[in-house]
Amino acid sequence: MIDNLAFLLLSLGFVGFLTLYMTAGVYKEYRKRRRMDIYSTISGGILPLGALGVYLFIMGIVGQLTWPLPGSYNILFFDPLVGLGIVLIGFAYSVRTGIPMHYVGLLSLLLGVMVIYYGVEGFSIGLTQAPMALLGLFISFGLTGIFAFPVSLILDLEPGRTSKHPKVWFLMLVLFWVFLFTASVLSYVIGALAVPGHLLTPP
Repeated sequence: MIDNLAFLLLSLGFVGFLTLYMTAGVYKEYRKRRRMDIYSTISGGILPLGALGVYLFIMGIVGQLTWPLPGSYNILFFDPLVGLGIVLIGFAYSVRTGIPMHYVGLLSLLLGVMVIYYGVEGFSIGLTQAPMALLGLFISFGLTGIFAFPVSLILDLEPGRTSKHPKVWFLMLVLFWVFLFTASVLSYVIGALAVPGHLLTPP
């Protein structure tokens, strides 16, 4: 058996920190109070983000079909990865083609609700040896997905505005950043702690 969960968790951290870097850069440019091309501002991060989306999608499908251990871990761990891969690929495509992002944002919101539900159910039936870490990871990523919808609306609507942006927009961005940072740190920590055990060769 080859268990890829450690690197998959680290990959989730890569996605989170890259997205934080991109969206913070967008906000920094917007604060300069000039009209900007949102797509050119974030296009630099699209290649690695889209590549990570393809990787997570493929590994999610593989994990669903080949997980060898008893129990429903393949559903708990890999269903959300497939959904996240689809969202990341869709986001990369929307930036590349210039089509509105809020459709992908709505899909992200629906996925976020699903991820929270998966996490709560996994916690309630004790599917892992670290139930609080599982619950925190799933809830933080789920809330990130939910708040990605208003963020996608901001990315679609704000660049063309000439008046001051509503304060609620900034609140949505801050909540998105907080949940995304929390989810990324949890992914990194859990993934890093899993690496030594996964590298051990059984006698």
